[in-house]
Amino acid sequence: MTPLSTCLGGRYTLERQLGQGGFGQTFLARDEHLPDKPLRVVKSLRPKSSDPYVLTIARRLFDAEARTLYLLGTHDRIPQLHAHFEEGGEFFLVQDYVAGRDLSRELIRGQRWTPSQVVSLLRDVLEILDFVHHHQVIHRDIKPANLIRRDQDGRIVLIDFGAVKQITTQINPADAASAFTVAIGTPGYAPGEQAQGKPRTNSDLYALGMVAIEALTGIAPQDLDTDPASGEPLWQVKAPQVPGELGAILNRMVALHPGQRYQQAAEVLADLDRLPTWNATENLATEVMSVDNSGPQVASALPTSGSVGVPPIPSATDGLTPPTGKPAAVHRPRPWKAVAAGLGGVLLLSAASFAWVNHRQYQEQQTALTGVQALQSKKAYGTCQKEAQALSLKSRGEAIAQQARQLQVDCALAEVQALAAAGRHQTCLELASGLTFTEPAATSRLQSLTQRCRLGQAKQLADQKTWPAAIALAKTVPTDSPLYGEAQSLIATWIKAQQPPPAPRPAAPVAASPPRITAASAPRPTTPVTRPAAAPVPQSRPAAPTATSTSNQSRPTSTAPVPPEVILRPVVETLQQRLQNPTRASSGSKPSGERERASRRDDNRDNKRKASKKSRDDDD
Repeated sequence: MTPLSTCLGGRYTLERQLGQGGFGQTFLARDEHLPDKPLRVVKSLRPKSSDPYVLTIARRLFDAEARTLYLLGTHDRIPQLHAHFEEGGEFFLVQDYVAGRDLSRELIRGQRWTPSQVVSLLRDVLEILDFVHHHQVIHRDIKPANLIRRDQDGRIVLIDFGAVKQITTQINPADAASAFTVAIGTPGYAPGEQAQGKPRTNSDLYALGMVAIEALTGIAPQDLDTDPASGEPLWQVKAPQVPGELGAILNRMVALHPGQRYQQAAEVLADLDRLPTWNATENLATEVMSVDNSGPQVASALPTSGSVGVPPIPSATDGLTPPTGKPAAVHRPRPWKAVAAGLGGVLLLSAASFAWVNHRQYQEQQTALTGVQALQSKKAYGTCQKEAQALSLKSRGEAIAQQARQLQVDCALAEVQALAAAGRHQTCLELASGLTFTEPAATSRLQSLTQRCRLGQAKQLADQKTWPAAIALAKTVPTDSPLYGEAQSLIATWIKAQQPPPAPRPAAPVAASPPRITAASAPRPTTPVTRPAAAPVPQSRPAAPTATSTSNQSRPTSTAPVPPEVILRPVVETLQQRLQNPTRASSGSKPSGERERASRRDDNRDNKRKASKKSRDDDD
């Protein structure tokens, strides 16, 4: 058990205990982190088992239900969830504290509400249930103790959703049976299918219908007689003041079979709107007469024959002897006519007051509608949605309520569009995923903006080179979208971008061409060539070879190849000499042709002589 004065989460100081049940405790606490330290309601969930598996299940369910409560808290008549956390083996929910009184204090045994009061109650709660059911949530415990009349404006606030009880039922099945007669709910208000663990959205409508019947009869649901054949409550005999139209609506709400009930809260609201004019004028008469059916209070305020009386009008024959025969009848005012006249005046006055109040409310709501439109112009889309939703729920005029709902839709779509234009595509997708519209035009617009945000997010992923995620997100754009062509083009581009570049082909080997050898580039011999000294030419050769020569002739001679430069050197020297002395070459008396032939013969002789000498040198 959590002691008082504990500061939970380092923020919420417990002041007093509000209640205790099979699921845990409820405390009144103060938020120490805010300047005015507002009051909060802290609910604890205490699993009875320390099994890690059980705690894992509890944690998962607790987080899921906390998200649901946070979403529902956007309604102005459902407490806002401020925090949820785990501490010391317990789970805690922190919600708004609603200053007011619950209906269990207003529903007094033996006292009956008027039909108009019950219709007002039904409208207040049905508006909340319509919002809750729209988010696929079932309250599961509609009863007077969970309906608080807020001190601020007198409107009904719905508290204590079955979330924590559902968690307790799933993780502590043994304790749940002892804490509640049915799985989740309260006897007399919960229908049969809920007792079997199969609640529906119209299970909440059944419970609300039983609350209304309790208010009209002054009898608790479990104390009402039931039809032996059908099992349905016999309540109308205990509430004769209820008009037949309202009785038919309530009978359909509390039908035993779910298929025979209203399926949605909006259907009940529509039938309440179609009620006849007794809602405004005849119902006021019912309220007046319900104070005291005998009517002496009304009559005592008016003159009657027994009290004041009206004297007869004097005639000209007064004081004279009356004629014979019957005396003239004296007509006196009837008491019932006086009562009717007085009651008519009360009704007219009440009707005038009702019309004036309605006109004043209309003016106030029209001013509020103008304020919401100003928020839309200032691009305060979040505040615009909340104010428009609150106005649509509390508005009694259908025209203003419809305008407020349209403003709520317009502000929601404008916020999504602004996020898309700012490039905040992830936030855009998160916001769009939580929006649901019933109007086809708004739904189509939301889908278009969602697709734009998806494609924008895909582009951002592609810029980060996260190709697979970008491609997967772009593929979610449907074929009928105007962005489908662009998405497919981007997908093709990104598929190519994520493929690795082809490896370069190796260059083909180039065959090396053999080097071209010229006279200038020919390799020169490493051994320098020396010109041998000219030996004297013998005059005559001996007739017979000597022994030495014979031996030399018997050996095979090896002739080395003569380098080209050796052969060409004499020619080059001769040409150089002639180029240096051109006059000498041309000064001879011989003709040019003959001189050339003589020069060639001289060159040939020189060459032969040199070659012969070279050969002899090699032999030696």
